[in-house]
Amino acid sequence: GRGVELPSYLQSPSLDYYLLLSGREYTNALTKCDFAIGFTTQEFEKYSTQNIQKITEIDFDFEAKKMFKIEKTMVGYFVISTASKSYINEIQYPYLFNDYFKNNFSKLLILHPHYKSYLTKISFLKKQEPLNFNYLNELNNNIYDSIIEVTKTIHDFFDMNLYEIILFSTPENVVKDLQQLPTQLTLPNGKTVLIDYESEHAPKISARIQDLFGQTTNPTLLYGRIRITVELLAPNYRPTQITSQLENFWKTSYFEIKKELKARYPKHPWPDDPCNYIHTLKK
Repeated sequence: GRGVELPSYLQSPSLDYYLLLSGREYTNALTKCDFAIGFTTQEFEKYSTQNIQKITEIDFDFEAKKMFKIEKTMVGYFVISTASKSYINEIQYPYLFNDYFKNNFSKLLILHPHYKSYLTKISFLKKQEPLNFNYLNELNNNIYDSIIEVTKTIHDFFDMNLYEIILFSTPENVVKDLQQLPTQLTLPNGKTVLIDYESEHAPKISARIQDLFGQTTNPTLLYGRIRITVELLAPNYRPTQITSQLENFWKTSYFEIKKELKARYPKHPWPDDPCNYIHTLKK
């Protein structure tokens, strides 16, 4: 993790490798080298002939969600050359997939949207409920044991309903509370919005004022114990108000906001009685 600095008289554009022979710790992060011998790439390869190794690395393209192999020519930790990566058909090379899946399971797991959603909700629950979460220490191992036999490719892994599998390794009392934390909320006009469990105002939803007409009470979670924070948006989807007392908003602030926005967005409905507004649902 330290940096190395060579004096200018030792440096040359034609030299790619240096054998450091004398140096001193200049700071906690920097070593200054006073004497070194430089080599070109050709010289380095010539002197290292007996130590050259060709290796094949298996890795995962997180953007493409595909496994690939890449061949490297190395001397110790130095990479002399790297071939272009080629994607692997995991079904044709099951042993490569099994090894990679086993050694990188935790890294792959955190990429699965169901697992991320689960951890987000568990983190939220920890702040709300006095439950025992010690089981989390063994959770990853339990998930691995449950799916290894049915996972033959990376796509198998990302396509499976991991959330339901995780729940089998979750204590019943925690499952009951998780079932009270839906991923999304249905609004009076039939639209759905995601529930944010991570931000400062979590749990929170964001929706246009028109989408919430007919919502007479503030939505809640965990058997009504926790109110959802509602971020009310103008027709242009810009925030106009944030509240966890929606029933009071309709009686107070709504009328001031209505005056301001109705002139700018006259084609949108602005009822005098938003609580009893009836949406015309499109078929």
